[in-house]
Amino acid sequence: MVVSKYAALADVEAAYQAGVRDFGESRAQDLRVKQAHFSAYSDPPRWHFMGHLQRNKIAKVLPLVSSLHSVDSLTLAQALEEYCQKNALSNTLDVFLEINLSGEAQKHGFDLTDLKTLEQAWTILGRTPQLRLAGLMGMSSANASTELVRKQFADLRALRDLLGSRHTHSGLWLSMGMSQDYAVALAEDANVLRIGSLLFEE
Repeated sequence: MVVSKYAALADVEAAYQAGVRDFGESRAQDLRVKQAHFSAYSDPPRWHFMGHLQRNKIAKVLPLVSSLHSVDSLTLAQALEEYCQKNALSNTLDVFLEINLSGEAQKHGFDLTDLKTLEQAWTILGRTPQLRLAGLMGMSSANASTELVRKQFADLRALRDLLGSRHTHSGLWLSMGMSQDYAVALAEDANVLRIGSLLFEE
C-alpha cells in the first residue's frame, strides 16, 4: 500500500497513473478530498485508513474505505459495530487490530500481552457481518535498532499465529513495515507494507 497522507494531490495522481491502486490516509478530511478527486474514475483506487479513528469520524470514513488498519480499542470496536448495525456499507470492510508494539503510553493500540481484551475485540468484530477481521497492524519504535525492530515484528507475528490457532483462522494478515523498516518486516512475514516517504518527496 502506498501511504499518501503527506503527498500532494498531484503526486497521488501521478502514482495512480503509474499503476498504484491502493492508497493509505490517516486524516478524515484529507481522505475525503482525495477520494472525491478520483470518485468519477472508471477504475478508482482503493482507500485504506491508518490513523487513529475518533468515534465522531466513523460515519465520514467508513463509507469511503476498503480497510481500516487502526482498530485500537474496545471502545472503537463497539462503535464500529453500532455504526454497522444502523448503516449499510457498500462492501465488507477489512479491519485490523492495532497492537502497540513499543508499549509507549502515547501510542494507540492494544497491549501485546492483553489476550483477554484482544479476544473481546475479536468477538465484537466477528459478530458484525459488514466487518471482516483481516489481521493485525503494528509499528516499530521510532529510531530503534534493527534488532529491536525485528523482535517487535516477530512478537506481532507470534501473536497473529496464536490468535489464528485459537480461532482456526489461518488467513490473518500482518500490516507492518514502513519505508525505513520494510525489509525487516518482510523477513518476519509481513504481507501488507505501508510505504510513503520512499515514493514521495518530503
